[in-house]
Amino acid sequence: MRSLICTLLLFTTAVAFGQDVVINEFMADNDTTVADQDGDFDDWVELYNPGDEAVNLNGFGLSDDPDDLMQWVFPDTSIAARGFLIIWTDDDEDQEGLHTNFKLSSSGEDVCLATADGSLLDQVTFGPQYLDISFGRYPDGTGEFQFMYPTCGEPNTSDGPEETVPGDGLFEPFTIHKIELHFYVDAWQDSMAYNYEVLDEEYLPCQVTYNDTMVLDSVGIRYKGNSTYTLSQGTPKKPLTLKFDKFNDAANFFDLDKLNLHNGVCDPTFMRETIAYSIAREYMPAPRTTYADVYVDGELLGFYTLVEQVDELFLARHFENNGYNLYKAGDDGAPLVYYGDDQSEYEEEYELKTNDDENDWARFVEMISVLNNTDNDEFVSVVGQILDFDSCLKLLAYNMVLSNFDSYTGSARNYYFYDYETNGQFVMMPWDVNEAFGVYSNGWDVIDQDILAISNLDDRPLNRRLLEQGSLQSIYLDYISEILDGAAHPDSVAALVVQLAPLLESHVLADENKLYTDNMFYRNLEGTVTLSDGRRVPGLTSFSQQRYDVLQAQLSSELVYPGDTNNDGVVSAEDILPIGVYFLTSGTGRSCTSNRWNGQRCTPWTELAATYADANGDGSVDEQDVVAIGVNWSKTHLVAEDSFLGDSFGPEVLEEYRENFTKLYNSLSGNGEAVTRMRTLLESVVGETNALPTELSLAQNYPNPFNSSTIIQFSLPQEQDVTLTLINVLGQEVQQLIRGQHFAPGTHQVRLDGSGLASGIYFYRLETANQTMIRKLVYSK
Repeated sequence: MRSLICTLLLFTTAVAFGQDVVINEFMADNDTTVADQDGDFDDWVELYNPGDEAVNLNGFGLSDDPDDLMQWVFPDTSIAARGFLIIWTDDDEDQEGLHTNFKLSSSGEDVCLATADGSLLDQVTFGPQYLDISFGRYPDGTGEFQFMYPTCGEPNTSDGPEETVPGDGLFEPFTIHKIELHFYVDAWQDSMAYNYEVLDEEYLPCQVTYNDTMVLDSVGIRYKGNSTYTLSQGTPKKPLTLKFDKFNDAANFFDLDKLNLHNGVCDPTFMRETIAYSIAREYMPAPRTTYADVYVDGELLGFYTLVEQVDELFLARHFENNGYNLYKAGDDGAPLVYYGDDQSEYEEEYELKTNDDENDWARFVEMISVLNNTDNDEFVSVVGQILDFDSCLKLLAYNMVLSNFDSYTGSARNYYFYDYETNGQFVMMPWDVNEAFGVYSNGWDVIDQDILAISNLDDRPLNRRLLEQGSLQSIYLDYISEILDGAAHPDSVAALVVQLAPLLESHVLADENKLYTDNMFYRNLEGTVTLSDGRRVPGLTSFSQQRYDVLQAQLSSELVYPGDTNNDGVVSAEDILPIGVYFLTSGTGRSCTSNRWNGQRCTPWTELAATYADANGDGSVDEQDVVAIGVNWSKTHLVAEDSFLGDSFGPEVLEEYRENFTKLYNSLSGNGEAVTRMRTLLESVVGETNALPTELSLAQNYPNPFNSSTIIQFSLPQEQDVTLTLINVLGQEVQQLIRGQHFAPGTHQVRLDGSGLASGIYFYRLETANQTMIRKLVYSK
């Protein structure tokens, strides 16, 4: 078994002065092992003084940033001769004792010790750490760093974890390996293509040599992938899978049974998969990656990303029991739609990856049935017993942050479900994230795609039903915020790009079989490039920043559906109420001023409920917002919670705002279906009658005076032709609002637009075949 001792350490530097204090041990993932004076299990750094005299550390610096060595400065503190000193790296300087203003990252970074004049004294650069395992020198002060059981404040021992994790020693960050293949047949490319396309992904035997030292015979190899295979048809550099125990049950490679070699199709940076998986691993079980130059008989085939297989060994790293069923979405999409209880209905869309001899899909079918068929009011309690909501919400949030749409969110592909029967829940996990950061658009705008107004929710029952629940939707939004401000923050992505670019550069340039030009590699780190098939691939760093800005704005804004003015998820009679209450209130308008039925983002108004009452988004609550209710009557959407507490036509609310409702009623104009429906509704609210008028009448315009527009209302006892004219004080015609138009009996309205008018007094004249009526109005700019 390979020891963890040599795993993940990038480099260690120590100044070779016998009397100098050194970094001796640290712990970056302390959960239950060593507590500080307040009982907190914080991370810590141990210093050691190998000299014969005490050393005063006053003014010395400790940091996790090589560019800021004096990030935290020691107070007047001494370390005894051959003594140890513990500093708590907990970002809590208010505690008594030595507590720094930074924390260590368990995913890897630097620890630096500097003298009082700012000179580097000691530095350790480390990779991912293990829970409750420290990293220290053995022997103290001089030895190489290794994983060990913590000896906080005491001499280090060589004791450490005895069991290795499969893949340790291979999946080292920022490492390039060498893999050489030798096929036992001459026309290996033809044989590989035939095995993959005709023999349903059959393996071919080959010899594998790793880093010129380890030789494995009779390793199974085959092509893999769906679009990645198709898009690389014109090059010998196709995606590969190695299965080490295919022809020899006892064979393994770093204790792995299988390894994936991905060819970077659609990613000129060769970084997307590495960075996307590194982000995913912060929040959920996800594969590890590394890199390798792959040769065939001494000739470079290409530069590949090595990706860990999701199998029993992977499951053993993340779950106490890895013996249950693992399901994978098929290449044609697997939307989690319920087709009945017959498991054969699902075998075309999903693959059972473990326990295929038993071939028992009963619990999987049950999960899909419960997901699709449980009533909303029981969804959380019932579905939560069989589905791990947390993993699903994290993956949905992750996909949205990275615009990883070749996933369940978009294409319905590339995800796993593990039936973790220990707790009875299915856990969702990601796969194949090589087209993250906006490469696969799914027909959406990968920068501006809304996190709630998702167009395919009707076809994605898992996402739809999660977002229907206010409590789960809130958790989803919290995860988006957490991922945005954490591992997917544009600064974090940019830092990884800066680290990876010089490491990959020479290998990318040497790869003559890559699917892109050398220039595309450089350009796509920051800027968008266009592939030969016309696909636009966003720059890694620019995409991360732009998506971050858009999502931060979405998280701080309100999602308004025109017509649903009380935000209860359905357009109904109750949506009249907020418009009456907030009538003539104004606030920030939306970029989309429309009654169109889709979620529209809006900056919250001072009175939040008024944000929704502005149904059409023009920045004012007025009669036009009532029309939005009529246009979108009975339509529904997913909603978190009501924003307007008065969710019924309570008599006290109606009485308080009756004048507003009356004004609303009087201001409605036109004869369209939506307006007619709303007028009838308002008649019931304000106690008006829809009986036919008994005589011709011309009402006073409202408002009057007016400064933008006003409503003119007239009533007809019988059907007849009508002309309505605006005239000035000299009797001159200014504007003809209605010209001989035929109207049915009833009350009608017309809007007069004041733009273009000079301030002053005007008259409006109503003419029928038998009568003429005139009223005065005042326009004031």
